[in-house]
Amino acid sequence: MIEQGRYVWNLLDQSYEYGATAHTELLDLIRKPPTLVLDVGCGLAANGKAIKERFPSCRVMGVEPVHTMAVRAAEQLDHVFRCRFEEIDLASAGLQPGEIDLVIFSDVLEHTYHPWKVLQQTAGMIARDGVVIASIPNTRHLKIVDQLIRGEWNYERHGIMDISHIRFFTRSGIEKLFVETGYHIDELTARIDPNLQQLLEQIQNADRINLEHFELKKLKRQDIIELLTLQFLVRAFPNKTI
Repeated sequence: MIEQGRYVWNLLDQSYEYGATAHTELLDLIRKPPTLVLDVGCGLAANGKAIKERFPSCRVMGVEPVHTMAVRAAEQLDHVFRCRFEEIDLASAGLQPGEIDLVIFSDVLEHTYHPWKVLQQTAGMIARDGVVIASIPNTRHLKIVDQLIRGEWNYERHGIMDISHIRFFTRSGIEKLFVETGYHIDELTARIDPNLQQLLEQIQNADRINLEHFELKKLKRQDIIELLTLQFLVRAFPNKTI
């Protein structure tokens, strides 16, 4: 019999808390005070709490399918939908499509089976001048490339290779995800892995990266940035606003 908790995939049978810390870099993509915010996968509602502190007149709603966290999030937010995003009933909260002007996906889309459908549904929910902001892990990270070179694909408890991730994206994949679902990307920012910041400084004027198992040559600056990126931060508008 396999000892419970021995392997990382044992986590799939357990629930764990998230959303206890606000993603401040993502929230910095909010360029104007929102009126009504929907935080998808709000967890313990740290993002929503931070938004309400920044914009006291703003209403913040959360979406959280895990009951225990939804209950705690409801103590911080104006309303919490205790379901998966695909099951949201706006009318149950007294809302009509087009009232929401900001939707947040903070490390969420990669956990969904159908992120394309999620973004399409979002476009039908938000105001004509509404905006979506999202943080998405970068699968082209140097650590993942190194694993593949060595013939490995190792899931972990957290991070890019989180065992609960269903979808995986590179920068170009993120661009396609939004463009193909009817969005205009206004901003796409690379969040450099703090553990690789020193490496970035060392190769400022180089066009190659040398590691123990391989060497990458003739790299453009954008390639280097992407290889050292932990996640991308996206700000996008549905095309109906253009």
